[in-house]
Amino acid sequence: MATSATTRCIRCQTSDEETIQVPQQMVRHSKLFENLTEDWTEQQWEDPANCIPLHSDFEAKHLQWAIEWTDLVETELNGTPSPALGALPPGLPMDKSVVTPQEYDLLKRMDGDDDFLHGMLKCAHFLDMPTMLRQLAMYTIASRIRHNPPEAIRHFFGFENDLSETESTRLRVIGESLAKPQ
Repeated sequence: MATSATTRCIRCQTSDEETIQVPQQMVRHSKLFENLTEDWTEQQWEDPANCIPLHSDFEAKHLQWAIEWTDLVETELNGTPSPALGALPPGLPMDKSVVTPQEYDLLKRMDGDDDFLHGMLKCAHFLDMPTMLRQLAMYTIASRIRHNPPEAIRHFFGFENDLSETESTRLRVIGESLAKPQ
C-alpha cells in the first residue's frame, strides 16, 4: 500500500515472506499493534529495520484485507457515512449505488467466499481488532440467513418452532402488511 511521506507506518513480515507497510491509522484499530508501538520513539517509527514478524499462518493477503477494512472505517470516522460498515441487515442490497466501490468489492468477496471470510476473521482475531471482528460476525450471520424462510432460519440457529398456529398466523399477517408498499 502506498503511503505519503508524512504518514507513519510499521513494517510487518508475513508468513509468506512479504513485508507490508501498515499505516498508523490501522495501528489505532489493532490492540496488538497499538501495544507493540505505544512506547516507540520517532526513530523507531522511521527505522526500516524495525519489522514485526507475524504469526506463522498469517499471509500478506490477510493483512491487505485488514488495511482495506481500516481504510473504510477511517472514511466512516472522518464523516463520510459508510452503509457497509454499520449493522448489516439481512437483504442488504449489493448495489454499487448504495456503497462505495471499495465497500462493494470487499462485501462481494465476503459474500459466499468462506476462505476469504475465514481469513478476515482470523486476521481480526490475531491482530485483536474487536470492531472488525464484531462487524464481520454480524455480516456473516446476516449473509447466512438473508433471503431464507423462517423455517430455515430456525434450523440454522437450532430454534424449535414453539409458536401455536394462531401465533404463526398473526405474525404472518403482520409480516405481510409490513411488506406491502405504503
